[in-house]
Amino acid sequence: GDWLVDQKQVDQAINHYIEANQHGKAIEAAIESRQWAKAIAIIEKQNVGGSDDDAVKGYYRQIATHFEGAMQLPEAEKYYVKGGAVNDAVEMYSRRGMTDHMYRVAQRFLSQEEMLKLFVAQAKQLEAKGDYHGAEQIYIKVNEPDKAIVMYKKARDWANMIRVVQAFHPENIVNKTRLNIAGNLEKEKNYKQAEQYFVAGKDWNRAVNMYREAGMWDDVVRVAKVNGGPVAVKNVVLSRVMATDAQEGAQLLQRFSLVEAGIDAALESQKFELALQWAQIAMPQKLPYVFLKNAMHWEDQGEFRMAEDSFVKAGKPREAIDMYVHQHDFDAAMRVAEAHDPAGIPIVGTAQGRVAFQAGNFKEAEAILLRSNAPETLLKLFQDARMLNDALRIAREYFPDRVQDITKGVAGHTADPIKAGQMLEENGDYVLAIDRYLEATMQTNNGDVQALVGAWTRAVKLAQTHARHSIKDTLRVAVQKLMEAKHVDVAARCLEECEDYKGAITVYCRGEMFDEAEALASRISPELVEYVKREKINFTMAKGNAQARENLDEVDSEVALKAHIQHGEWEKAMKVARSMGEDTARVTAAQYIGALIKQSDLSKALELVARDGVELHDFRYYGTFTQLARAVVMAMPHGVEGDLMPLHDGLYAIVDNMKRTGQPDEEVQRSEAVLQVLHVYATARRLNATKQSDLREQAVWLMASLPRYVEVIPADKAYFDAGMAALRAIEPNDGQEPLQMREAVDFAYIFLNRFTDIADAIDDGEPTSEAFENLDFTMTDYPMIYQLPEQPTISEDDGAEARDWVLAKASETSFAAALPTMQDLRSGQQVYVGALQPPGSSEKYEACAVTGLPVLPSRPKLRCKNCNRAAQQDSWNRFVGAFKQCPW
Repeated sequence: GDWLVDQKQVDQAINHYIEANQHGKAIEAAIESRQWAKAIAIIEKQNVGGSDDDAVKGYYRQIATHFEGAMQLPEAEKYYVKGGAVNDAVEMYSRRGMTDHMYRVAQRFLSQEEMLKLFVAQAKQLEAKGDYHGAEQIYIKVNEPDKAIVMYKKARDWANMIRVVQAFHPENIVNKTRLNIAGNLEKEKNYKQAEQYFVAGKDWNRAVNMYREAGMWDDVVRVAKVNGGPVAVKNVVLSRVMATDAQEGAQLLQRFSLVEAGIDAALESQKFELALQWAQIAMPQKLPYVFLKNAMHWEDQGEFRMAEDSFVKAGKPREAIDMYVHQHDFDAAMRVAEAHDPAGIPIVGTAQGRVAFQAGNFKEAEAILLRSNAPETLLKLFQDARMLNDALRIAREYFPDRVQDITKGVAGHTADPIKAGQMLEENGDYVLAIDRYLEATMQTNNGDVQALVGAWTRAVKLAQTHARHSIKDTLRVAVQKLMEAKHVDVAARCLEECEDYKGAITVYCRGEMFDEAEALASRISPELVEYVKREKINFTMAKGNAQARENLDEVDSEVALKAHIQHGEWEKAMKVARSMGEDTARVTAAQYIGALIKQSDLSKALELVARDGVELHDFRYYGTFTQLARAVVMAMPHGVEGDLMPLHDGLYAIVDNMKRTGQPDEEVQRSEAVLQVLHVYATARRLNATKQSDLREQAVWLMASLPRYVEVIPADKAYFDAGMAALRAIEPNDGQEPLQMREAVDFAYIFLNRFTDIADAIDDGEPTSEAFENLDFTMTDYPMIYQLPEQPTISEDDGAEARDWVLAKASETSFAAALPTMQDLRSGQQVYVGALQPPGSSEKYEACAVTGLPVLPSRPKLRCKNCNRAAQQDSWNRFVGAFKQCPW
């Protein structure tokens, strides 16, 4: 192999080296003979060295260099990497601007730190070569855009610098960068380019300032006009002219048509001389205005003579006069007026007179004002100062037509209404005089009653004589005041003089002067005599004298009755009413019953019904008797003494009358429902009072109908009373024999058990029965959902007795309660024997007039000729046999 190499036959030496196991020489011979594939094969197949062998890496780098030169870049990349020359692979791609491949290789084989270091170095090399674009790409790839920005800044490539900043930074940073660039360009006197960046950075004012400092005023105006409009141009020009001489400034202002604005700006800056020069050069018509502003300035500074001179030059001598008047320098004011404004002479005199008046020099003020031909001003000053007599004096001399008005004013401001009235009366202003007389009170006239009475009567006389249209109102006010002052006789005489005799008599009566009232009435009319008599009676009644009211019984029964009712003397009222007839007695009794209901005296109310009956003709009292019946029901069964049947029969008649007279259906239904419940309690009481077992059983059945009326009476009362009626039948506490009635036991348990459910629900605040289980009542027609009272209506002791009995009964192992049932003839179902409308049925049975049970077609029945109600034959016979009358 060595000999062949010496003979320059290197390619033939490769195999000899391999046979000699000299793989390194074989690889070098293959590389030298440019047999790259064979070199690669020898390295990889013969396992030459190891992966970390420097010689092998060197071979790979030589191979990679070959492939790079042959533009076989992927192969070159592969062997650069195998040769441990990753940086060479990156540089290979970098030299060709293949940034993506360069980044890929570095990211795959280098650490972040190595990659960053390598790329930055690569970018620096490109930057040094002037390849800024390539360097920028590398900087951006490694997330170092700020280095690219710095690179462009060094290179003064402002456009690319801004482009990179825009790509990677917010707008405020971009604008800040533009302004920094503009500042650098300004320092370099590159004004045009600096202007571009100032404007782009949204700070064109700095461009204006730049040109101003450079003395480039045309550019100043141009930039201001383009970016700020006319206002900016105006501000720029004005700032310029303020720094120039008057002639040049005026020319500049004329050039931009800003002469007037320039003058105003100079005046604002208090450069009055400059403003004056500009006005003289460019706008003479503005001179008076400039002088006026200058005068106002001197006035503010206290230089009044200078101000006067300028006011006069401005053609405003009146302003100078006002200035001196304000300073109370009336001599100077008069001097200006006489020299420049003769029409201002009265003004000076008037002002001087005002000042003298305000200083309290009234005589001097009057002389000055009259000399200045200003009597009207003097008159107003006197009026405003409430010097009304002086005002009246001036008015009489200079303004006769205003004397009357001033007199009114004087009267209006006089604290004494009587004196004011007298003044107005003398002036012939009678209406106002009347008003002022009537305004007089104890407070305004120090309690002088006689003077007040005289003023009020004088008002009436004036109204009679000069103001008949106001006599009515005048009398009303004057009489009221005289009455309050206890001068009743004077008040009455005023009315009498004005022919208001009825009013005079009324005033006498109100003042308890009945003799004078009767004397006047007897002269005028018999009807008025009767009126006085009634007023005297009413007065006696109003005094609250019981003896006086009793005396009225014989004089006037109707008045006496009203008096007794008004004072709550009901027994006396009933005595008088009964003497006046049955109709009056019934109406009065109805009123009395209303009072007794409020007092909860139901027994007395029942006595009145029994004695005097109920009022059927006056529908106003229907509600009273319905209310009484409900109150009696709520007190039953043991809380009311007395016979219930008169109330029962009376309410029955009222309901019948309500139907016939067309009373509202709602009221009829309410009264009829209360009547139905009252009938149950009243009839049950009558049945129990017989002490006959069969009739007592009827009472149990009748009371068992109470749960049907839970919308009329509270639910706890309905179930409690029904259950206790059954319990007292089988366990009496009044000495009667216990009934042997199985249904009564079931009623007592089921109804009282439901009562305990209701009581618990009321304690829990439940508003309705919606949560109850109704297994015991599914075969009844009792309401299942109904309102519960907010508070219990059964006492705690009575409720405890019922609860104890239910618990004791429930503990009996052999006891089971159920409501008695029957087979409904129409549906064939088992239903409660007391159901008037079996569940699920649309038809309804009539209730027995005695027991409240349904009147079945299968059993003997009859119909009462009086009340037209149906009844079971056997129940009717037993009831009529005992009481000889219809239950209704």
